[in-house]
Amino acid sequence: MKTWQKALDYFVKGIGFGAIIYLLILGLTSESVGNIEVSLNSILIVFICSGLIGEWN
Repeated sequence: MKTWQKALDYFVKGIGFGAIIYLLILGLTSESVGNIEVSLNSILIVFICSGLIGEWN
């Protein structure tokens, strides 16, 4: 059971780091503040990929 908890912990930490980096990239590349449209599919893909990268630890 501990391995599942550790895997879930790495997955959630990966999502956190991925979300922060994604928001930084969006903020740095946008030309105006507050007028950014991001699709739900894009957010889900970032979360899933970030979580899987977090498992790589």
